[in-house]
Amino acid sequence: MSSETAWFPNFCRPPVVFGLAVGAELLVLVMFLAPGREFSQPLRELAVNSLFVQWLTMICTVCLCKLRPAFNRLSVRAGLGAAYLLVLLLVAVATVLAVWLQQFSGIPLSRSNLEVTDVVGHNVLITALVAGVALRYYYVQQRWRADLQARADAQVRALQARIRPHFLFNSMNTIASLIRSRPEVAERTVEDLSELFRSALSGRDSDSTLGQELTLCRRYVSIEQLRLGERLQVSWDVDPLPVRELLPPLILQPLFENAVYHGIQPLPEGGEVKVSSGSDADWWWITIDNPVAGPSTARPPGNQIALENIEQRLEHRYDGRARIETQNDGERFTVTVKIPITRQMNRQETPSEP
Repeated sequence: MSSETAWFPNFCRPPVVFGLAVGAELLVLVMFLAPGREFSQPLRELAVNSLFVQWLTMICTVCLCKLRPAFNRLSVRAGLGAAYLLVLLLVAVATVLAVWLQQFSGIPLSRSNLEVTDVVGHNVLITALVAGVALRYYYVQQRWRADLQARADAQVRALQARIRPHFLFNSMNTIASLIRSRPEVAERTVEDLSELFRSALSGRDSDSTLGQELTLCRRYVSIEQLRLGERLQVSWDVDPLPVRELLPPLILQPLFENAVYHGIQPLPEGGEVKVSSGSDADWWWITIDNPVAGPSTARPPGNQIALENIEQRLEHRYDGRARIETQNDGERFTVTVKIPITRQMNRQETPSEP
């Protein structure tokens, strides 16, 4: 089901489950500390009530998680209403069972001077207030995530259409000049160029890997080195990285393109792009460092579109854990992409240059 039709909140997500568990425990503490309550064994009764509320919260969460496809097939009003009534029904049934258990075991789940109907009505009323707020909150959050996904989709389509015409024309001219003198290099350049365009024009649903992204960057550098010659120097100081780690496509290549377009090309003497990387048990990162043209040098205009595009796509994909850090000291511009490792696997060597 697409993001446009999947409007019902995803109660299967670990952050949602954790938030509901914490909220339920806070509710128990507030009710436990309310004035007018008398307890013969406070700690025991608090533990038993916490266990009951957490158990009931998890049951409701699992039901909302498993029934999400069914709710999504309904209208927003009907789906939220059905989910709301389901939660109230589960609470009512669980309360009746808890009162029955109390009568046979003596475990204090409620005030003993209340009738069953009073206990059920009390719990259902509290649940009605809490469930209404929770469903509304997570529905609004789901809509926000859907809007963010739509913006990310639009941005990746804009990035895919952003291949500069002059890069294509220059590449074709370079290939034409090499056909007779160096046909093997011309053939390899055609393959590199076709791979670049294939990656740029592919759909967003096809995830890339870190290894594929690095190979794509090397192909781009190989094409630009044919055009710029000795003006473009690239040093690769990369540690072994999890090359099969999945990530959104076109995360690294636009950063290399910016380094060449804004850092190397304006300088008559050219310069060096320095690439370094690292990783640990939880993160991997890669840094691209390029020279900065002076104020007297004619520079192509920069608009930060690529950086903002990549940053927002990473924020959506990794829930704000991934980040991009930039630094400009007037002589060198550095951009670092830091991404959490989401798959458990052995580190593998970074792919060699094709």
